Formats: sequence, structure tokens, C-alpha cells
Amino acid sequence: MSWLVFFVSIGAVTLLMLLIKQGEAGSVANLFYLVTPLVAVEAWLLFDDRLTSMSLIGMAICISGVVAVNYAPVRKHPRRAI
Repeated sequence: MSWLVFFVSIGAVTLLMLLIKQGEAGSVANLFYLVTPLVAVEAWLLFDDRLTSMSLIGMAICISGVVAVNYAPVRKHPRRAI
């Protein structure tokens, strides 16, 4: 129980706040989409869970979406004359 309280809860929130402090909140929130693929890989490694073709396709979609959003070129809007 202490592992869950101190390392998972407090550690995760502290890490989230550090990420938000260093970057934009939108790109930090985008990283939450990587939780599901990482948990599936962890279950495969630790508990010998099966990775089906549908789960691999879903992982590829999640990872490609995160990469596309985080590494997309930022477009600046032209300033309008008043």
C-alpha cells in the first residue's frame, strides 16, 4: 500500500507537474495516450499476456498519433493589420 501511495500517486503527480513546468500542457496531456500501449507491453513481458494483431495495430495508431502531435511543425499565424 505504501508503494501505491508514495511512488505511484505522489511520484506520478510530481512527474506530471515537472513535465508541465518544462513544456506545454497539451503535449504533456498527449503522453497519456501512451499509457495503454505501455501497459499492454508490460503485461506481455511480466505476465506472458498475448499481444494480438488488433492490439498491435492499436498500439501503432496510438504511438503514431503521439509522435504526429508532439513532433509536428508549429505554424505561426500571421499577424493581422488593424
